[in-house]
Amino acid sequence: MKKMQAIVFTLSIVAGGLNCPAQNPSVPFRQIERDAKSQSQALLARNDGASGFSSSVAQPASVAQPASSVSGYDFSQTRFSRRILDTKYFFVNGMHLGAAIFDVALTQHCIASGACREANPLMPSSAAGQVGVDCALVGYISWVSYRLKEHESRLWWIAPTAGTAAHAVGAGTGIVHF
Repeated sequence: MKKMQAIVFTLSIVAGGLNCPAQNPSVPFRQIERDAKSQSQALLARNDGASGFSSSVAQPASVAQPASSVSGYDFSQTRFSRRILDTKYFFVNGMHLGAAIFDVALTQHCIASGACREANPLMPSSAAGQVGVDCALVGYISWVSYRLKEHESRLWWIAPTAGTAAHAVGAGTGIVHF
């Protein structure tokens, strides 16, 4: 069973790494550096002109006020301009985490009383093992919902809600055998 858990964990890490945003070559870094340099020169010239000093730096004729768009790349529409981690995100993923911890607590109580056993064959029977696996799953599902919300998907809430429902069923079973 431990080999299967290691395989699933490794595959989830590999699948997450394949969608890494750092591998996106669409940002023209060399052009951004050139434009930033020319904008800083324009800012320097404007400050020198305001203080009465003259600048010996040659200024390009097309340099104007710094804008939010550099060489066609619009920085005002980046992922940092909108709020991804809002109260809805924390509520839905917090409910998932709470249901997972509640499920582990009731399952451990039920196992200790001898009334039931863990139904998931991939889940360890120890409390530390269950908390570790559940925290890893909750963390991965939170990351998936973050990525979906970042890409403006309306379905970002489905994965944590399904996890909450699955843990609610497990907690319900623990309550029945309490």
